[in-house]
Amino acid sequence: MQLSEGHIWLITEGGEGVGVAVAEKLHQQGQKAVILKLPTYSAFHQSVAQTNIDVIDLNNSTELHLKETLETIQEKFGLIGGFIHTHPLAQNVLSSNDLFQEQDKETVKLVFLIAKYLKLPLNNACENNRGNTYFVTVTKLDGEMGTSGKQACAVIGGGLSGLVKSLNREWANVYCRYIDLESSINIEEAANIIMEEIADTNLGLLEVGRNQAGERVTLTTERIHNINYLEETPNSQSIFLVSGGGRGITADCVTELAKAYKSKFILLGRTVLQPHEPKWANNSTDDKELKKLIINDFIQQGKKPTPIEVDRILHDLISQRDIRNSLKQIKQYGGEAIYLSVDVTHELDLAKQIEKLPEHFKNITGIIHGAGNIADKRIEKKTEEDFNRVFEPKIKGLENLLSIVNLEKLKDVILFSSVSGYFGNAGQTDYALANDVLNKFAYSFKHLFPKIRIVSINWGPWDRGMISPTLKKFYQESNIDLIPVDIGTKFCRNELRIGKDHAVEQILVSGKLSLPSNHQIEQINVVESKRIMRQNGNPFIKDHVIGKNAVLPATCAVNWMVKSSEDVLPNYKIRAIENFKVLKGIVFDEQYQEEYLARINLANTEDNGHSFVVKISSQPKDKNNSLYHYGATLFFEKEWGSMPIYENLDIKSDGKVYTTYQEGSSLFHGKNFQGIKKVLHISDRKITSLCNLPAISPKQQGQFTVNSFNPYLGDVQLQSALIWAYYQLDNTCLPMGFEKVEQFQSLDFNRDFYVSTEIISFNKSKLTANIFVHNEHGEIYIRWLEVSYILMKNLQALYWEKGV
Repeated sequence: MQLSEGHIWLITEGGEGVGVAVAEKLHQQGQKAVILKLPTYSAFHQSVAQTNIDVIDLNNSTELHLKETLETIQEKFGLIGGFIHTHPLAQNVLSSNDLFQEQDKETVKLVFLIAKYLKLPLNNACENNRGNTYFVTVTKLDGEMGTSGKQACAVIGGGLSGLVKSLNREWANVYCRYIDLESSINIEEAANIIMEEIADTNLGLLEVGRNQAGERVTLTTERIHNINYLEETPNSQSIFLVSGGGRGITADCVTELAKAYKSKFILLGRTVLQPHEPKWANNSTDDKELKKLIINDFIQQGKKPTPIEVDRILHDLISQRDIRNSLKQIKQYGGEAIYLSVDVTHELDLAKQIEKLPEHFKNITGIIHGAGNIADKRIEKKTEEDFNRVFEPKIKGLENLLSIVNLEKLKDVILFSSVSGYFGNAGQTDYALANDVLNKFAYSFKHLFPKIRIVSINWGPWDRGMISPTLKKFYQESNIDLIPVDIGTKFCRNELRIGKDHAVEQILVSGKLSLPSNHQIEQINVVESKRIMRQNGNPFIKDHVIGKNAVLPATCAVNWMVKSSEDVLPNYKIRAIENFKVLKGIVFDEQYQEEYLARINLANTEDNGHSFVVKISSQPKDKNNSLYHYGATLFFEKEWGSMPIYENLDIKSDGKVYTTYQEGSSLFHGKNFQGIKKVLHISDRKITSLCNLPAISPKQQGQFTVNSFNPYLGDVQLQSALIWAYYQLDNTCLPMGFEKVEQFQSLDFNRDFYVSTEIISFNKSKLTANIFVHNEHGEIYIRWLEVSYILMKNLQALYWEKGV
């Protein structure tokens, strides 16, 4: 994460102090950081005045002032090579009115415009191979990108994920990442997490959530099979308020709903619907013929037509025809509809129009929000007007719709979002941002109103609507399937009767897609994950010292392998690990290298899971070849299997007292690894122990946070063999590898478990054992097969040599 010479970091401070803390950490590394104070922040961390960090005030939110301020910063301090936006803490809210914060809207727009003006400096640095460049945004929603459903919070900041994912598609060589932190994470922890994330070299991972427990999550899709449908559906008494409902795909869906449910619909659109068509239109349906008729009408009136005016009148005529056709079809299918000409972004006009509705249309039971605009172009060509034109109908429109209905009578809310919000899309930075806000809104709204069915449908491109012939040809050449109208409308119809057990807040509907690499595992061949590893950044390591030097536990190497693979396979869990070997352990001594590389090779892909070959290496300064430290093959599945039973269960104590962590005994481990509570019995070929390891804080865990493999509990599980060797062989040993580990269920801190270690064989230099980790009933959590230990007489003296 070192910027090239002459480049600086630009950091916005969200008012809490996280941006300042990151700037200070970068400063400690010898990097230059400048704080940009945005005018939208109601608070600003005062400690910045006590640091050496330069602060520049953005005095107002105009695009011109922002452009001039960024130019001044680069003239004074250097070209911007890294940008980190720390968004204000998302407020927990108790009503739908508070989900959209005006300050957040203005802040998000400023970040959007900053991206516009950083396009050149960030991308030019990449093209000239002068170092890494970064565009990173940080929010504090819930640590799960606003999707946890545990709370309702202001959601606008969550749309920055859509912006970042789209920039990643436009800026091929810029490191783009969206980070969401749980709100309870303090300033220091937040800064450490940001530093860790920008040091992560996995370019395929674009959005990451981090919670207080140290868990790291991202989002992925999952197909739902055998969906249950409710018998209770909308009916003739249901009244839907439909934005953008007069024409396009929204009108297609409404027509299908009328056919299925005979409901009532209030269609909202900006087109003014005239009582009759102009006589000159003559029922013509050919665009070329209609243009000629429009031009002829101008001439007859003594006016000179312009191409823009002709196209406007043609578009308006076609729009009115579409609306009339929609109203006609709804009636034919047994539904009832009213069309209102109104802009949903104008709250007062909308309220007045709704107030004039007939009484039998006023008890609205559902909202279908399909209004939207596009202004497709690359970020550097976008204007503030483009942003407003795209953002406002989606967000302000939804806000206004909710303000005019009685939420106590509302049963359904259907949001028309887009796959661009989920995957990002080049040319649609603003559109992706707005649609991802809708996605985040669905989760918070559901928390506030659990009885209302809400879903944000992330539509892929349809075979109609906004798809021009040119764009349709592009999709065909890109092998992207369009959604047939009849398929899409039936999907929308069925969403209104999904059973509760399959009802979710966000659905993705599309054919084949141009997916990012982290969503198509079949396209991945090799992924590399680089890590700068320092002893002071991993506090737990002080409890794993042999002689005078700290040694990385082998289980921590396994943990890193699992994490690197989980970055590629979000929502998968480690099921098994085979052929793990300690080739050259990592020791924090004079020869220690700070930079290490995990190289992940896809070995196999099957319906139920995936396998990877992972190796961890470093590059010694005095050698040309890489030095390999650990290697293994990892198997991942979405769900763990059932827990097998340990057949040789014996958890009775033999009444003897065995020493464990006392000085001079068989174990050298410090507090963070002292999980053996009691040795129950030792025999010629077996040792059984009762274990429980107190929770280790995320700060203590450093870079080795618990994922689907817990390295600290894993180390405890390997320790019993050391005790057995001490008592039975008068010797000491260290683990060096294993043939296989199978994991059947997770095991947490602060929880009792038993470790039964069965000795398979031993000689003067090597010991081999099978290890079964189980509960009091013999149900196995983890099974270690053929774990190999190296036996060395002189190890015990090193265990208790206090060098650090």
